[in-house]
Amino acid sequence: MFKELMPLVRQRLVLITVSPIDDNQLRVNIMPKQIGEGENKALTTPLSVTGSAEDLDKDLPAAIAEFVASHLTLKQSLDSVKAEMDAAAQAARDEAAKKKSKTATTTTPAKKHESATSIEAAKPEPPKPPAPPSLFDAPPTPEPAAATSPADPTPAIATRVASTDAAPAAASV
Repeated sequence: MFKELMPLVRQRLVLITVSPIDDNQLRVNIMPKQIGEGENKALTTPLSVTGSAEDLDKDLPAAIAEFVASHLTLKQSLDSVKAEMDAAAQAARDEAAKKKSKTATTTTPAKKHESATSIEAAKPEPPKPPAPPSLFDAPPTPEPAAATSPADPTPAIATRVASTDAAPAAASV
């Protein structure tokens, strides 16, 4: 059993717990511990096996060997993917640096031209004629004041609506 665990133990701390389930059943947990903060959580997936003592003696070493092999394969896959991503990121940074340096060399003559243009721009420009007025620029026309009765300061239309609501027959004024 420990011979099968050695490849995993060489890479990380492994906790093993054995607990009774009932009279003749045991549960064995093999839990790899996380090494660093940024490590993938899949590398800390535990193995939990339940069985009788005889079954565990017979089958646990094979289960551990399979667990360790899949763990090591996963670690190698993650490491190779990480290396490929780092290489791609480095290539992208190099390409961006090339474009930046290439842009800097091609814009240098343009800056000389730009300074000549800015000297020309320093000359005063003749005033522009005013823009023609649009429909939206016209001054607003005053609203006609609503007719009010001397006794009632509210507009007549409001009175009609109020009288319509109160007595429908009085609406025809």
